[in-house]
Amino acid sequence: MGVLSKEQLQAIREYLDRQGMTYKPLQDEMLDHVSCDIEKLIASGQSFDAAWLAITKELPPKQIQTIQLETMETINKRESLSKWFAYLSFFLLFAGSVFKLMKFPGSGQMLIGSFVAIALALVSGSTFGMIANKEKRGGWLLVAILTGVLLFLASFTFQILHLPGAIELRTMAVVTLCLSFSGSFFYLRGSGNYLLPWLHERYTSAIERFIFILFGAVFVIRIPSLLLEYEDFMSRILLVITIATAGLHFHALAWHTYKTSEKPTLIYSVGLSVSIICFLLPALMGFLSLPVRAGLMVAFWPIAGAIVAVRSQEGNMRVATFFSIGLITLINLLSALASSEVLPAAQNAFSFNGIVLMILLAVLVVFRKNPFFRMYLLIAVSHYLFMYPWELGLW
Repeated sequence: MGVLSKEQLQAIREYLDRQGMTYKPLQDEMLDHVSCDIEKLIASGQSFDAAWLAITKELPPKQIQTIQLETMETINKRESLSKWFAYLSFFLLFAGSVFKLMKFPGSGQMLIGSFVAIALALVSGSTFGMIANKEKRGGWLLVAILTGVLLFLASFTFQILHLPGAIELRTMAVVTLCLSFSGSFFYLRGSGNYLLPWLHERYTSAIERFIFILFGAVFVIRIPSLLLEYEDFMSRILLVITIATAGLHFHALAWHTYKTSEKPTLIYSVGLSVSIICFLLPALMGFLSLPVRAGLMVAFWPIAGAIVAVRSQEGNMRVATFFSIGLITLINLLSALASSEVLPAAQNAFSFNGIVLMILLAVLVVFRKNPFFRMYLLIAVSHYLFMYPWELGLW
C-alpha cells in the first residue's frame, strides 16, 4: 500500500465505515484488498479518482454490509465454545473469591477450575482463529505464546495444590514467553498479513474484561488482609496472575501498531523486547537473586513508561502521564532498595500506605480510556498490592 497516501487510505476506510463495515479486523482486510486493486489500476496509468470510481462501481449495493454480517455470523458460530469457557472461568473466579472472603471450603478448587476454563477458552479460540485464517502468517508464534501461557497456568495450579514442579513449570513458561514475545516484535516488522495482531485485536475486549474482573476479585480479598494486618496466601497468588496477565496483554497491545503501513522503529521493537524480558525474568525466583530480580522490576517501569509515552495520544495530559510514571518508578525503586537492605525497612511506611494507594487508583480512573496506560497502571496497582507489607496496615 506504499503508492497510496495516508489521506487516500483514510478516505477508503471512511467509505467502508459508511457502508457498514465497522468490525475493524475485517475492515483492515478489506482496506488492504481494495488498496491493492487501486494500486494496480494506478500502475496501469489511471488516476486515484478514476481507479476509486471503477472499484466502487464493481461493488453491488449493500455488498460490504452483507460481507460483514456473514463474516460475523461465521465467527460467532466458531467462537461460541471459547466464549462459554470464558464465561465459566468468570463465574468460577467470582465464586471462588466469594468463598475465600467468607472462609468457605472449596475456594482453591474453584480457582483451579477457573484456570482450566480459561485455558480451554484460549486453546479453542486460538485453534478456531488459525483454522479460519490459514492465509495469515505467524501461526507458529501464536502456538509458542499459547504454550507459555498454559505453562504459567499449570505452575499456579501446582502451587495452589502444593505439588512439586511448580518452579520448573514457571521457568519453562518464562523462557518460552520471553523468546516468543521478543521474537514477535521483530518478526512483525516485515511485510505481510500476520495472525497475531488480528487475533489479539479480536479478543482484546474479552481479555481486558477478564483482567479487570480478576483485579476486582483480588482487590476485594486483599484489602481486608491489609486492614486487619494478616497475610493472605490466596490473594498473593491471584495478584501474581493479575500482574502476569496484564503485563502480557500490555505488550501484546503493541502488536496492533505493527498493522499500520508505517511500521514502528527498530528502537521501539528493541524497547518492547527489553521491557518484556525485565517484566518476566523476576518470576525466576529459583535462579535469580533478590537484588537482581528487584533491579529488573525497577528497570521495567521507566522502559514500559517510555512505551506508554510514545503511544499516548493525550497531549494535554502529558504532565500527569510523566508524573505518574515517575511516581510508580520511585515507589518501586525505594521498595527494591529496602528489600535489598540498602535502605532501612522503616522507609516502607512512606511508600506503602492508603494515601499512595488511593493516588494510584485515582490515576487509573483518570487514564482508563488510554489502552496502554490503563494496563500499565493496572500492573502498577496490582504489583503495589503484592509488595505491600501486610504488617503496616493501610493507615
